[in-house]
Amino acid sequence: MAIQNLQYLPILISIYFPATFILSYIIAVSTDDVTPLFPYISDTGTFSPESCIFGQLLNLGALFVGCGAYLRYLQIKDLHQNNQLPFVVEKLNGRACVLGIITALGISIVGNFQEKNALIVHLIGATFAFGVGGVYLCFQSYISFKIYPLVGNKTLNWIRVILAVGTLIFFVLVFLFAIIAAIVGKNAGNEHAEETINTKWTSDQAGWGWHFASTLSEWILAFCMLQYLATYAYDFRGLTLNEITVSNKLK
Repeated sequence: MAIQNLQYLPILISIYFPATFILSYIIAVSTDDVTPLFPYISDTGTFSPESCIFGQLLNLGALFVGCGAYLRYLQIKDLHQNNQLPFVVEKLNGRACVLGIITALGISIVGNFQEKNALIVHLIGATFAFGVGGVYLCFQSYISFKIYPLVGNKTLNWIRVILAVGTLIFFVLVFLFAIIAAIVGKNAGNEHAEETINTKWTSDQAGWGWHFASTLSEWILAFCMLQYLATYAYDFRGLTLNEITVSNKLK
């Protein structure tokens, strides 16, 4: 049995994650666990009961992202086997797949290890999801140009470059602005500025502007990544995944 209409997987990913973030945001705001104005995405899944929903939904979302990364790997592998593509494409394809799986793992870690319970592990997961994820997008952008015009669209390829670079830039800005917010708050005597899991920053607290810039950067970062993954829908048109077979070696 062959599986078709695979272009809907990237579309599903681009809808699923915003729906997850919005749901956890609504619950977190309604329970007064976060401030309404652009909290960190992770803040909306820090406290119970939203943390339970956030973690479960991110686990499923991580599976979608991992499947998408592996499907992209299989697509490029097939193109390389049946067309004269540069060797570098095959080499980068395998590495990109590994990066994609690490990205998916990071998403799952972020959902399951909340800031208040395991901060270091949570930050490692965020680095996997956004940092490694940004590198993965850069790899895929390069590959996209190498497989054009067999697959893809030149304009879309440049859009991918912009989104990939944007992902890396905003990933750096999230941490940079957060550090500045903590320093400014500390110097001004804001007792909450250095609390990494402080989910209730207010505009009257020193360093709030930098904190807001950090949280806003994270939402833009997530937007860039999801929009990039959504572009796979164009490349996955007409793609068919054949049924995986299993053979028994009996004595």
